Amino acid sequence: MSSPPRGIRAAFLLLFACAISTSMVACTSLEKDPDIQKSGFLFDYSRLKPGKEDEAQLVYRARDADFTRYDAILLEPVAVWVRPDARESRDDKLQLQQLADMLHTAMAERLAQDYRMVTERGPRVMRLRVALTEAMQSSVGLDIASMMIPLGTWTSKMTSGTHNFVGRAGLEAEVSDSMDGRVLYAAVDRRVGGKSFEGSTDSWDDVHKAFTFWADRSIIRLRILRDESLLEKQ
Repeated sequence: MSSPPRGIRAAFLLLFACAISTSMVACTSLEKDPDIQKSGFLFDYSRLKPGKEDEAQLVYRARDADFTRYDAILLEPVAVWVRPDARESRDDKLQLQQLADMLHTAMAERLAQDYRMVTERGPRVMRLRVALTEAMQSSVGLDIASMMIPLGTWTSKMTSGTHNFVGRAGLEAEVSDSMDGRVLYAAVDRRVGGKSFEGSTDSWDDVHKAFTFWADRSIIRLRILRDESLLEKQ
């Protein structure tokens, strides 16, 4: 009996590795998209710097920002903010707005773990503006095929920095003092899907994973900023 082609054997080995792993992170992780595109949503991009490994791709933190002063967040509705040259149909815009609402819900749930969620500005209240700048579904058929024949997609990974046919999403966010409007923190991030069989039959799976990632990171990042402010006071 002849052995299966190498590409198919490699795909089954990947699937087996994911199945026996105690953590699925390595097989389902998102990746940073090196092609950062600024949408115009933020008030000022000139202060942004490359983020660290566990941060967004571009970040800004006001040097004198004291995050221990705040115990409430005014989360504005997540906006859909695409580049002026982008061409979306009416259905595309409706789909993007539905996705933006989904991101808003995910972020509100995470932030409520540590903060009072309010609807008006006031003392001790941070205002959080968030924009969904891109959401592109994967090409399911080609995505699965590229895992069965991995050479082409890994060639794309080496040349362009991302895999072929995967989904992607972009986000921009800005935290400010709700009373005086001073920007405390800002971030720009763009994520693409990794190669994985999990979720590969759902064309929006990579985008949904990006939303979960950003929602989780929002509360983690604010905790880190608060801890850093405490250390600076000592």
